[in-house]
Amino acid sequence: MQTYDEQAAFYNAHWPAMKAAAEAGGGKAVSEFILGFEDELERRVLFMFARQGLAMDDWQGKSFDALIEVADAGIAELIRQSEGTKDPETRDKRIDAANVISFNLGADLADCWPGDDQPREVRHFLRGAQAGEECLRWREQLKKPAGPLSMAWWLKGIHEFCLGKKQAAIDSFQQSLDLARKDAANAGLATDISAAGTFPVILGTGYLGLAQWRAGDDDGQAQYLQAIAAFSEQAQDDKTKDDALFGIAQLEAVRSKYVEQ
Repeated sequence: MQTYDEQAAFYNAHWPAMKAAAEAGGGKAVSEFILGFEDELERRVLFMFARQGLAMDDWQGKSFDALIEVADAGIAELIRQSEGTKDPETRDKRIDAANVISFNLGADLADCWPGDDQPREVRHFLRGAQAGEECLRWREQLKKPAGPLSMAWWLKGIHEFCLGKKQAAIDSFQQSLDLARKDAANAGLATDISAAGTFPVILGTGYLGLAQWRAGDDDGQAQYLQAIAAFSEQAQDDKTKDDALFGIAQLEAVRSKYVEQ
C-alpha cells in the first residue's frame, strides 16, 4: 500500500504528460492516458489526483468540460474496480474514492467561491447537481455519518440554487442544515446560530436563508443576516477567524450574484 506522499510523487511525475495530453486533446486525451496504465492502483492514483492539475493549475484550453470528462472516467473506473472485487472492505474503498472524485467535481463546478469568476453554463450546474445525488447515494450506501451527508445535501442544493430551482434548493439546504445540527449535537457542540455555533451550522443557516430570501420569504433575509452576524463575531477570535471570514466571503459571493437586495 502506497503512502499519500508516494502517491503524490507518482502523480507529480506524470502531471507534465497529463498536462500535455489535456492541451492537445482535452479531457478525453487525459482519460486515455490514465487508462493506458496496466496497474489498477496507478490508474486510481492518477484519477484521484488529476483534479489538482486540471482544476488548480493553469494550462492552455483549461475548462470545466475537461474536468468533468476526466472525473466521469475516473468514477467509471473506480466503480468498475469496486464491482471486480469480492472483498467488501476493498469494494467500499473504491466506491468511497468515486464519492470523493464526485464531490470534488461538484464543488469545483459550484458558483460560490470568493474570487472565482470563471463562467459556468447550465450543463455545469446540472452535472454538479448530479454529483450531489451521486454522493448522497454512495454516502448512504457506505453508512456515512451526519456530517458527510450534510455536505452532500449542500452540494445538491447549491447547484439547484444556481439553476434557479428555488424550492428544491430550499429543501436540500434544509436537509443539509438539519444534518449539520445533528452532527454538532452528536459531538456535544452548540447547534444554535451564535458565535458558539459550528461552521457547518452557521454556513448552512446562511445558505438556507439565501434560498428562502431569493424565493421571496423575508424571514430568509433575517436568517442570512443571523449567519453573517455569527461569523462576524467568530472573526474576532483568532481561533475561528479564518474560517469565519471564509464563511462570510462565500455567502456574500453567492448573495451578490444571485439575490437582489
